[in-house]
Amino acid sequence: MWAWSGIWPEAVPNAAIIHASRWLPGRSTGLASGPAAWWEFLLMVTLVWGLLPRAFLWLLAWRAGQKALATIDFQGRHHRVLWREITAHERTEIHEKPLDGVLVLDVGGSGLSEISLRPFLLRRLRVHPTAWKSVAVLAAGAEHEAAESLAQAPAGVVLLSEGWALSPPRMIHLHRQIRLSAGPGIPVKFLVANVDPDRQPTLVTAAERQEWTRFVDSLRDPATEVFFFENAQTDL
Repeated sequence: MWAWSGIWPEAVPNAAIIHASRWLPGRSTGLASGPAAWWEFLLMVTLVWGLLPRAFLWLLAWRAGQKALATIDFQGRHHRVLWREITAHERTEIHEKPLDGVLVLDVGGSGLSEISLRPFLLRRLRVHPTAWKSVAVLAAGAEHEAAESLAQAPAGVVLLSEGWALSPPRMIHLHRQIRLSAGPGIPVKFLVANVDPDRQPTLVTAAERQEWTRFVDSLRDPATEVFFFENAQTDL
């Protein structure tokens, strides 16, 4: 009653009203109709202790929901899996010309030549490499060379690595260096391919594909994707 006694004292039954409204055993007459203070009291009880708390909790839940939605980047693993399923068909279809100006960085020194991978880059990644270098370009002390190389790669960066050579700490460091040098919007594509005895690119294993996919998803970067080498027969 204290919640509204100051603004609506008439809605607070006093001792006299309570005493007059009491029913005592042995009383033969029925209760007289109560004073207006009772329905005013019940109205305020319903409003203050019934409606207002529910409205307050609804407002808190609504604000929490809005805040949660504002912080979601949809880069969770299940989001990335859904996105790959949606775009998988589109990647196999050629609708546009390859983008000129991608920097290919050979992460593990696989020895794969530009000639052996250029058809795959053009056909599947839809990019045209203009520079093919080792990751030494991102080493400490080579900031100027890295800036020049990235400036000439408006189509993004392709990080080439063998399937067995996944080292998450190193890959995270390289990814962070690219983001610091080129900004958050430049496309970064991990291209994973194994090497056969003739130094030609070949398929990765299912386990390697799973590990690389899990790692790239963990980066939570919407501009970073992973691709796996597929030869002409499997690409049709």
